[in-house]
Amino acid sequence: MTSLTDSQIPARSGARNSSTFVSVVAVLRDVAADVQAKVRQLWEILHREYDNFEIVLVDDGSRDRTLEQVKALLPTHDCLRILTLSRAFGREPAVAAGLDAAIGDVVVVVDLDTDPIDSIPELVAMCCNGSGSVVGTDPTRTGESAVQRIGATVFYWLAQRLAGIDMIRHTTGLVALSRPALGALLRIREQAYHPQVFLPYIGLELKTWAYRPTGRIKANRGLFHSLDRAIDIVVTGSLWPLRIVSWASVLAALVNAIYLIYVVLIALFKSHVAEGWTTTSLQNGAMFFMLFVVLAVLGEYVGRVLTESRRRPTFVVRDEYNSSVVVQAEQRRNVVNESR
Repeated sequence: MTSLTDSQIPARSGARNSSTFVSVVAVLRDVAADVQAKVRQLWEILHREYDNFEIVLVDDGSRDRTLEQVKALLPTHDCLRILTLSRAFGREPAVAAGLDAAIGDVVVVVDLDTDPIDSIPELVAMCCNGSGSVVGTDPTRTGESAVQRIGATVFYWLAQRLAGIDMIRHTTGLVALSRPALGALLRIREQAYHPQVFLPYIGLELKTWAYRPTGRIKANRGLFHSLDRAIDIVVTGSLWPLRIVSWASVLAALVNAIYLIYVVLIALFKSHVAEGWTTTSLQNGAMFFMLFVVLAVLGEYVGRVLTESRRRPTFVVRDEYNSSVVVQAEQRRNVVNESR
């Protein structure tokens, strides 16, 4: 294990920002090989730029030595906090855990593998200059197949034009939030965490920051995962599918009523009525098709209502570890004085 001594801690270059408390949240999962180097690099940037900062690392059920590697940094790096979740909940719940724990004036969510952490001061400055939040976007859609890109384009068009969802396109997971924006986001107590939907809904000033992710791009999780996420976003952000099938059901009911009137008239004015097997089969097929479409959409919304009504926690924090090194600004202490 390599530890920084006092002589190895990077010297301050110029005046540091002493008025803004910056929190950086990063989710870790099975990254033991290089996590220490990445956290040190992040810490050096924040130490150089800010008097008051904290790094909140969320271990999302790692099975390797990730937790041991980051815990080894606690004695020599101030303003470092580690949250360990009870199991692997996924990136979105892990980010929610970090946001819930962060106490900074500006909170930045980064991916240590792909996001340019040296640009954190720029994102913080954008938040401090009036922007409620800044969201990273990747217009080039790095690492996605042609099918996924076409599917994403169709999905965004449908979500905006038909469902009326005001959504940020091509988000990467890099987010910078002012304290008012974070407070509003945390008040949206829903199981699903979709900042690209929730942040426009909040209504505070919102900016996008385009960049190309670098480093180790996460493995593509496939078409079915993208489809499942798209359905989750639409069900979370809009009643449009339910409204569509409601109107379709009304239309189908009217057609069925007209058909019943037609059957009665035929029975009254026709002396010989041929067996209507084709017509009956067509009508039954159409009605059952509509019935199962309605049941499918209702099932999605009933499932969402059931999930929300259960009040199950989105995440469970098993342990929290904090730096033992004294922070520079005692009046704005953000860690305790003992590690465990």
